[in-house]
Amino acid sequence: NPNFLMGDYNLIYAISFIRFFLPIAIVIIVVSISFNEIINKNFLKIKNLEINVLFLILFLILISSIFNQAFDLDNLYFLNYFVIFILYLNLNTRNNEKEILANIILFLLCNFITYSLIIIYQLYLEPLSILELYKSYVFQFDTRFLGQSMPRSTGAARVFFLFFLFVILLLNFNKKYKYTLMFILSFFIFALFSRTTIIFFVVSLIFMHIFIKIYKEKIFVNLLTFLFVPFIFVYFLSFIAINNVKKQEIIINEKDDELIKEEFKKDKNVLSNFLIIKSENNDLSDIENISTGRITLWKKVIKDLRFNLFGEGILSDKKIYNQSVSNGYIYSYISGGIITFILFIFFNLKVIFKIFKLYANNKNNLIFWLSATYISYFMFRIFFENGFILYIFDLFFIVLTLLLINSKFIIKNISQK
Repeated sequence: NPNFLMGDYNLIYAISFIRFFLPIAIVIIVVSISFNEIINKNFLKIKNLEINVLFLILFLILISSIFNQAFDLDNLYFLNYFVIFILYLNLNTRNNEKEILANIILFLLCNFITYSLIIIYQLYLEPLSILELYKSYVFQFDTRFLGQSMPRSTGAARVFFLFFLFVILLLNFNKKYKYTLMFILSFFIFALFSRTTIIFFVVSLIFMHIFIKIYKEKIFVNLLTFLFVPFIFVYFLSFIAINNVKKQEIIINEKDDELIKEEFKKDKNVLSNFLIIKSENNDLSDIENISTGRITLWKKVIKDLRFNLFGEGILSDKKIYNQSVSNGYIYSYISGGIITFILFIFFNLKVIFKIFKLYANNKNNLIFWLSATYISYFMFRIFFENGFILYIFDLFFIVLTLLLINSKFIIKNISQK
């Protein structure tokens, strides 16, 4: 978050400064050293239309940002997009499918280890927080580390899901250890309670076992092991937590001390110092409660929309509505205008058509299934989050997987047919 530049000059400021600008400095140094090689190898000749369009969308949002608020610190986010663009150019020019896959694996491992350490730390502090992990301290909205916001439970669920796909499709080692690892990953996917990820996890796992030949005979065992058992286990723990709250309420209500009752009413939603039971918003309908207010927000945003050739720039939803609009399509219009919105629709349709086109010759190609499922997941997320049109993690991952789906791992199968 570049807004740390507005903070006080102290150790945390210095660390945040280094964390933000070091990757950018490294890329500039590498590009400077290898400038001749870049020119000689036609480094800037890009062949991947989908990724070209995606970066054109980000460029148009940058233009909108500069036009509206040229000196806003939020514009520094585009330095991160620039780093990803340079890395993409490098991988695209080298055209080494193994290197692309290695980048995906390395990126996944780094994030998986980070989130695992965060959860281990939380369980070390409060072992019982496993009852409702997504409400625990480390995933709260205002939890910070070195002045930066900590990742939310949705981010952790996303990483565990992506890592699960990699393990089930590509990782070959001892079957007992592999199944144990996948069970743990599926347990945490449910425990972190990211509805978008859970829905896609269930659907993708069923699809893989129906359409991939080598998994058809394992459908019963795998779905039982990675869907039904973790689901029952997680929600059994949640049931215990909720019952504990109800028991506390009964005990308090039976007491004669009015002062204790009054204090409990004020803090009724607290199970302990680490478990918080969220209450429903009575102002919302049932469907809006399920969407955690998204539908109410979308109605308001759509009602406010006016024709704009250019948008309001990066993070404009938070500046206008004081929160994320949680929809990539709406965000593309608000931030970049009508041209960006049309290009964003074109990008998504083009990618969908490409996946269907490649499917015919790659029905049992596990790398194709990995790439296609990753891409489909991030395209599903943009209906409920701003997704890869804003967030660095999503953008970097979808760029890598688009490169992978265009690599020799998959394209060569078409030429061989």
